Amino acid sequence: MIFLKRGLTAILFVVALASCAPSGSQQSAPATTSRDALDAVPQLSGGFTGFNDHLVSGNAVLATGSDGRQLLVFDQAFRFDGSPKPGIVLIYASGFELRLAPLQSNSGRQVYLLPIIGGSETGSVKSVKIEDWQFDVLLALAELEEVS
Repeated sequence: MIFLKRGLTAILFVVALASCAPSGSQQSAPATTSRDALDAVPQLSGGFTGFNDHLVSGNAVLATGSDGRQLLVFDQAFRFDGSPKPGIVLIYASGFELRLAPLQSNSGRQVYLLPIIGGSETGSVKSVKIEDWQFDVLLALAELEEVS
C-alpha cells in the first residue's frame, strides 16, 4: 500500500510539473505586465556569470508582487550572446531544478511568473540558470542572495 501511495504521489507530481515545463513549441511562462514588476518587492537578487564561453550581463531578481505572486525579473541591463534554444531553469535549495520557460529575449527587461509548487517560496530558490535546452549546456548562472 505504501508503494501505491508513493507511486500515485509521484504520478501527480509529474503531472503537476508537466504543466510548468515547456512543450515542443516555444511557449513561455505566463508573462506579466511591466506594472506587475514595478509594484513587486525584491526578495532575492544576483548577477549573471557566463559559462562555456558565453557572454552575459545583468541581474536576475526574484520578487513578490502586490497580489502575492512570485516573479522572476531580468533587469534592463540583461544581455546574452545567444544559443539555439535558451531556457530558464530555477534551482531550489533542495537541489530540485524546474524548467521555467524559454528565454523571451537575448536582451532587456523581461518578467516571468513563477508557478506554485507544493507551497515553495522564493526563499527556497538559490539560483537561476540559463541553459540550452537543445544541447543541455549551461550558458549562464545567477546565484541569488537576499536583498537588504
